[in-house]
Parts: sequence; C-alpha cells; structure tokens
Amino acid sequence: MDKLSDIKSGTSVTVIKITSGRNMLGHLSSLGITISANISVVKNNKVGPMLVKVNESVLSFGRGICNKIFVEVKIDHS
Repeated sequence: MDKLSDIKSGTSVTVIKITSGRNMLGHLSSLGITISANISVVKNNKVGPMLVKVNESVLSFGRGICNKIFVEVKIDHS
C-alpha cells in the first residue's frame, strides 16, 4: 500500500484507504474518489499539485490530500 503522492506518472492504481476527516471524505466521494475507485496518475513531478484521472475527469490535488489517499498499483496482466 502506497501513498498516492508516491506514485509515478502513467501508473494506474486502486484506492485502498483514505485517512481524512468527514468533510474531505465527502468532497473526495463527490469527485469519484472512494475506496476501490480506479485512478490514473497523469502528472506527478514530486513537487506541486498532482493531476489524476478519475472516470473521465482530470483533477488536480495538492500533495497534502494525496498523502492521505492510500493506493495499490494495478498489475498489467497483458
């Protein structure tokens, strides 16, 4: 299990755990980020905000939020 902020650009992940308050959980949920949601990391330069793709939307998140979202890298079986 890794923090979303540690995942490289171009990687697909599944959300395993979110450690934030109730208000932030509600906000993330309204954006489609819930437990078992599939996310693709569009841009992670290790500084500044990250860009992630959730469903058909590309969203920007600060590193503080990304440090509270724990994910598992999806393994490509092709």
